[in-house]
Amino acid sequence: MGLWFTFQQARRATTAAQAARDASNAAHARLLAYDVVAELARLAASLKELSRHIQAANWVAVVASCGEAGISVVRLSELPSRLTADHRDQLNGIGRQLQALARRVGSTVAKGNNPPDVPRTLSSVSEWQLEVERATLFVGKAL
Repeated sequence: MGLWFTFQQARRATTAAQAARDASNAAHARLLAYDVVAELARLAASLKELSRHIQAANWVAVVASCGEAGISVVRLSELPSRLTADHRDQLNGIGRQLQALARRVGSTVAKGNNPPDVPRTLSSVSEWQLEVERATLFVGKAL
């Protein structure tokens, strides 16, 4: 009888320890999801600011905004999250396009040439904003 009782207690302890591990893992995953949502919000704000700078033809600020948004993209690509591979690919593509825009604008300003085509550039930023919103909604569903 004592052996059976000891076995039952050990089994309950193991089950409780597993439940505690599962709860801890779930809490950790939720915290990471909040980090991702916050970073997506930061990226969305950076893209909105980028759009305002393009409309105002403030090309130096455009380059700075590209850098800020690029930092968010890097953080999102490195943060562990439930983002799908497709979302990550889209975000990394945005990062590459931001770098290209910053180089193009910086080079244009430095040479004194005509700035980029504003409507076309704004269209690109609008597409990036949509992709960020899709990723935000996807991650938000997991919360």
